Amino acid sequence: NTMMLSTERAIIHQYVEYQKKNKKNIQKVLILGTGSVAKQFIDSIDKQLVDVVGLIGKKTCDKGKELFGYKILGCYSDLADVVHINYIDELVIALPAKYFGELEDVITRCDREGIPVRIVSPFFKNLISKSRTEIVYGLPNIIFLPVDRNDLELVIKRVIDILFSFICLFVLSPFFIIIAILVKLGSSGPVFYKWKILGLNKRPLTSYKF
Repeated sequence: NTMMLSTERAIIHQYVEYQKKNKKNIQKVLILGTGSVAKQFIDSIDKQLVDVVGLIGKKTCDKGKELFGYKILGCYSDLADVVHINYIDELVIALPAKYFGELEDVITRCDREGIPVRIVSPFFKNLISKSRTEIVYGLPNIIFLPVDRNDLELVIKRVIDILFSFICLFVLSPFFIIIAILVKLGSSGPVFYKWKILGLNKRPLTSYKF
């Protein structure tokens, strides 16, 4: 309810303010990218919670120079050395979508080092769908969903729906029998009216009513 949501938000706000004040759990991130996407990310982050260690250029870069207030620590080829020298919690890839095909080696390196990778791109700016990754037939897939779906939750919901429907049918069956008799006495047509409704993913389902 509204009271619980307000309380939850207040607690989260107080926790975040406490983290800022005491400088705890500050995320150290390394940004791969030196263009406008990287600048937008830097401008958007809370500097009290996120510490940008530096930037990594694409293929050619001005190592040692400063950009957007942070030093360029190297290029793609220097990534392994940079993460060994600097402690980082996360690599943020801030590049346009056209460069995604060149990131396999970078992501593989981070996977070996145990470093999480976050991708920030204008490609996602108009996507309000939930997303998840899957391996289908050995190929990686990104799936965009209108709502966030959890397979286990869907199974549990299905089981609960069936059980609840069965209980309701059992309890209300005497009333349904009476209604069916009254309908039959007052009409020469069928007891039940069959019609189509839209179910999950807009699939048509057959429904029955008196």
